[in-house]
Amino acid sequence: MSDEAGSKSFERFVALLETVVTSQAPVSSSMICSACGIPESTVHRYIGQLVRLGVLQSNGDSPATYSEGTRLVEIAVNTLNIAAHRNMRRAILAEVAEKTGETCHFCVEREGKLLVLDSVTSQHLLCIRVLPGSMHPLHATAGGKLILAALSDSVRETILGEARLQPSSANTITDRARLIADLQRCLRSQVAMDDQEHLDDVVSIAVPVAFENGALIGALGISAPASRCRLAKLKDFLPILRQAARRMARTYAAAPQG
Repeated sequence: MSDEAGSKSFERFVALLETVVTSQAPVSSSMICSACGIPESTVHRYIGQLVRLGVLQSNGDSPATYSEGTRLVEIAVNTLNIAAHRNMRRAILAEVAEKTGETCHFCVEREGKLLVLDSVTSQHLLCIRVLPGSMHPLHATAGGKLILAALSDSVRETILGEARLQPSSANTITDRARLIADLQRCLRSQVAMDDQEHLDDVVSIAVPVAFENGALIGALGISAPASRCRLAKLKDFLPILRQAARRMARTYAAAPQG
């Protein structure tokens, strides 16, 4: 199938679903044909697939009519629920950024690296931009070191072996024994720092976001230009970060699982 044909097929699929979910009553295949301008044979094929997947349901009448299936309803409810929690988390980041005056970010581990899920940039003219979706080395970042510290020895060794402790700045810790000692400090204090270890002129501090049982969700941190804000100054914001991390964790505790 060509890209153009695939795109057209997908557009028809979406149009069919929109017709069903926006209708005030169950719809028949002929109604879908009229509303979407899709050939009847194509409509029957799509409906058959969607009914098998539980996205649509046949109402058992004659002529047959169709409405939202259990799976589609579950997807809709989960989407709304997740979006609400995502908005709550972003509001927390924005509050931390406002209170500290620095860029605030929330990160998790993905494929042996630190993934930025979301961030809110400082209003300072001289500030650090942390792009959502960007990936960074675990061993050279504050959030990454928190995550490494929480991992089992075997998983940590696998990740560090693959990363090979490559330097990304003059301050990157590339000595394994020194890094392990730093991770142990992070585990004891539940705080991690990045003193220009990932990028020159960037300092960061992070605290864990964890469930009540201690299982780590991710790392909440703030970053600033070292030329404007010393690392010691970021430590003054630890009470704000820790309170925000507890609130962030509660949004995950209430989120749908699976």
